[in-house]
Amino acid sequence: MKNVWTKPEEYGDYFAWGETKAKDVYNVATYKYIMFNKKNQLKQETEKSDPLGWNMYFYRKYCMNEDDGIVDSLFTLLPEDDAATVNWGTEWRIPTFEEQSELEKYCERSLTEQNGVYGAKFTAKNGNSIFLPAAGFRKGSELINASLGGGYWSSSLNKVSCISAYYLEFLKGNHAAFYNVDRTKGIPVRAVLK
Repeated sequence: MKNVWTKPEEYGDYFAWGETKAKDVYNVATYKYIMFNKKNQLKQETEKSDPLGWNMYFYRKYCMNEDDGIVDSLFTLLPEDDAATVNWGTEWRIPTFEEQSELEKYCERSLTEQNGVYGAKFTAKNGNSIFLPAAGFRKGSELINASLGGGYWSSSLNKVSCISAYYLEFLKGNHAAFYNVDRTKGIPVRAVLK
């Protein structure tokens, strides 16, 4: 297995959660599932005056609270919003949070290099392994923490707040863990077979 559009140790493309194409800028102004204010008037994101964007925008898909946007109660990416399915074909998809959790639960993790690329290697008891490059993430137009850490989207939305989705993260010198992160960030995808 490898990241979408890459060799196993390469970073590949970055995707906002639920988007299927890479882009140059990752923020609320470029996110596919954002609509700006209740009058739907497009406003530019101003991180200096409103770093969290409170009350400026609402979600048009994958939302469970009417204060956050249009409620559809979808918690898992649909195939048309899954970067792996759209880019590689219907037999591929992004793993769920529960499936990613199995890596931490059933595999031994080591931070290592493969072909000169730093990352995390998860090895199962049967000897099978998966290498995840420390590809960092994209915020705005910047690539952050590349070669220091990595994160990989799951297809699972945070069920408490639709602002974020689950992803697997690891940092140099630290263990792998699962967190919620802002859906608008550009994060790699590791595809699995259906």
